[in-house]
Amino acid sequence: MDTLWEFEHTVFADAARAAAWRFWSDVRNWAFDPSIEWITLDGPFRTGAEGVTKPRGQEPSRWRLADVRPGEGALIEMEVPGALARFEWRFDEVDAGRTRLAQRITAEGPGVADYTEEIRCEWARGVREGMAALAARMAEAARAERGGDDRGQG
Repeated sequence: MDTLWEFEHTVFADAARAAAWRFWSDVRNWAFDPSIEWITLDGPFRTGAEGVTKPRGQEPSRWRLADVRPGEGALIEMEVPGALARFEWRFDEVDAGRTRLAQRITAEGPGVADYTEEIRCEWARGVREGMAALAARMAEAARAERGGDDRGQG
């Protein structure tokens, strides 16, 4: 029987959903984390596209956009030895200038038990910190798009 692990975290970004999506679906914006050396995507941000993330001091990790719903969310899948990790993102409009970002991570497969401690400690902590930083960067980009207007109009 496959072991399953899951974790979900939510943050709010002071950016309209369309602006938040534009920022996030440009994978170059994912490399703000200093532990990431580079990220590439083999074409447009759409279902079936494949990407590679190179963490500092580690081998590159390949991943695939398994399902993209423009403006609403996406499912990213990454195979690791003995398991499949899924990163499901949702973008929910709270109001005209605010977006709820939710990321649900699941891992399943016969090898998940080998990763449980790493996932629980490193991934969960990294997700919380990374999503907070992402929301702040999205808000900054949305303000720049609006020409510095902080009234939340997007």
